[in-house]
Amino acid sequence: MSREWRPTLTTVALTSVTVTTSYLVYQLVSQYGLEGTFWYIWEGDPYPPNVREQFHALDAVEESLCQQDRLLDAVEEAYERAKLECVDEASDATILDAWNNNILSNKKSKGGNLNLERTLAALSYNLDKYAAQIDAVPSKGHQDIKPRKKSLSVRIVRLMQRTDIYVSHFKHGQQKEQRKDASKWKYEWKSKEMGIVN
Repeated sequence: MSREWRPTLTTVALTSVTVTTSYLVYQLVSQYGLEGTFWYIWEGDPYPPNVREQFHALDAVEESLCQQDRLLDAVEEAYERAKLECVDEASDATILDAWNNNILSNKKSKGGNLNLERTLAALSYNLDKYAAQIDAVPSKGHQDIKPRKKSLSVRIVRLMQRTDIYVSHFKHGQQKEQRKDASKWKYEWKSKEMGIVN
């Protein structure tokens, strides 16, 4: 009488655990490499501490970029609203005043008190600062750092280009306003010199 082999519950459980573990280890090795897999198994993190710090630095910059993006969206919205509120033939100085008022009302409603010029200056300064922080992260720590740095750099460049457009609009409106004030002053001075009283 020969005994026929039948899989027992223990054999089925061990086989399924082995297959599942092999699959998970294969997935980890393909995603993080052999060294990353060992880090993940022993430390719970696929990256060594120095690489993790680099990722944390990039995460902090990315979070800050989200805030700058929202602020730039508010500046764009205020500018578009100012253009719509002004008459079709409105001067750049009038649009600038309306734009500044929109920024002030938006900031006051959110608890801030910055004007347009300070908001644009802060945007420009912060984007430069974040670009420097990205450049300070070494690219040689891990293979995933370089593409992440590149994507953040591209995002900063786009934000800088958008900011530069609105800085240009602001400067153009300021120059028009200064020319208007200068011509008004010149007219008043000439009138006084000639004895013409308005």
